[in-house]
Amino acid sequence: MAFVLAHEVAHHVLGHTATDSASLVESRQREMAADDWALDQCVKARILPTAGAIPLLFDYYVTAQPIAMQQRQTHPANVVRLEHVFARALDDLEGFRPEIAAKGISFEKYRTNLQRQLNQYKQAIRSDYPGK
Repeated sequence: MAFVLAHEVAHHVLGHTATDSASLVESRQREMAADDWALDQCVKARILPTAGAIPLLFDYYVTAQPIAMQQRQTHPANVVRLEHVFARALDDLEGFRPEIAAKGISFEKYRTNLQRQLNQYKQAIRSDYPGK
């Protein structure tokens, strides 16, 4: 929930208030910028970026051909956003080593799992179908 709230706050912090005049491309760029700002805030608050992926994951698994559909939408396809979130989580993962270890989880297994998920999203983007 922290990621979702931070994402919405980001729109205000970044001045994304005049949405009626934004093109679809600009609107998708604003969404990714808000995601980045929210991810930064989550990392600063010691919340691993993948914690914000739950709403995106739900939509990802129920949307066929998300990339093709993105062309008509104001938001980037959730599979694109998921790829970004998981890539960011991998980039920031080392800083979360103590928290992961405290949960009794192998850091290397955790990293391997994140990399596997990221590869899955990259494949889904190439095939434009999350079920493949």
